[in-house]
Amino acid sequence: MLDLAMDADLQSNSGPLALVGPAPCDSCRLAARCAAELLACAAFHLYATTGRAPRWRLAPRAPTRERFDLIFPGAVRIGPQPSPKGA
Repeated sequence: MLDLAMDADLQSNSGPLALVGPAPCDSCRLAARCAAELLACAAFHLYATTGRAPRWRLAPRAPTRERFDLIFPGAVRIGPQPSPKGA
């Protein structure tokens, strides 16, 4: 599971942003890679901003770090750090 610490601007008065329900990552073959490398795709972006399944179900699954940073500005990984490639 991906653990992130969020800047205060991602929190509402009631606490951290919470996403529920079916998510685009639930059955995506790229989910493990996205979690490990902090990536996000257009489908997840739509899910995070609208929560409407019909919109994200049709969106492309081409994850990038730039999109992740757009969704989660200032996010940092907490917990164990991934091993560098080739180590």
